[in-house]
Amino acid sequence: MKAILLSLAFAIGLGANAQSTDGSKAQTAEHAKKTAIEKAERRTERLATDLGLNADQKVKIGEINLNYAKAMEQVKTIPDAKSRKGREDTLKGNRERGYHTVMTPEQFTKWNSMRAEKKAKHDAEKKDGKKKDNDGDDD
Repeated sequence: MKAILLSLAFAIGLGANAQSTDGSKAQTAEHAKKTAIEKAERRTERLATDLGLNADQKVKIGEINLNYAKAMEQVKTIPDAKSRKGREDTLKGNRERGYHTVMTPEQFTKWNSMRAEKKAKHDAEKKDGKKKDNDGDDD
């Protein structure tokens, strides 16, 4: 009986430990469940808001984001890390070229600045040993 209670307490303790107080694990799990369409729509809405995209730009950026998200779903299944990374980099480059053709020079510059800030924040958190905030971006 003691062994059963001890095992139960241990299992509960592990379950509580698996939960994060800041919700980052729950957010990551929730993000993983999103479809390519949901990810593309979220990215498009955020870019439209942050960069002031007009209706035509929003449609074109949405198409770019959807193609990117669908392709990334397939890339995530590549077992070889080196091959996967190379394909991810190619897809990101294609997305960037697409953005460049749709956005105004000012919007593209602002997007690059936002991306650089996010990368710097991520690198600082990684250096400090903190967990990455997974907000749906693959930048």
